Amino acid sequence: HGPGTKLEASIAVQSNSVEGGVRTVVLTRPLQGRSAQHYSFDMSRASEKFIAAFGHDLTFAQHARHASGTLSFQAVGQRSCICRDGLRSFFNGQAFPYPTNCRAAPASDLLQQRNPSCFGDTYAGG
Repeated sequence: HGPGTKLEASIAVQSNSVEGGVRTVVLTRPLQGRSAQHYSFDMSRASEKFIAAFGHDLTFAQHARHASGTLSFQAVGQRSCICRDGLRSFFNGQAFPYPTNCRAAPASDLLQQRNPSCFGDTYAGG
């Protein structure tokens, strides 16, 4: 693949701090992309998968590190609730727990302990 096209910046740095050796950077940007080449978020979805990578230096080359994850969207100024509905639990309308590695013994004791990562009804918040 090629290096792509450099896009006009679309984020604003709200804060950049270091505490206990951990840097926290808070960024904001509009949900609608600045151009057709910028990503636009679809707020009818509760989450969005993403990939991230960075290089060793400014030379176009193999990534130094890469990862993937999921952004979960929450409404600002509104409560987020974990609710029980029969045997299934929900968090902001999504089934909870999300797919997990809750395996039976001897591979794991999470099921035996009714760990909140496997059972939404045992989640106490935090």
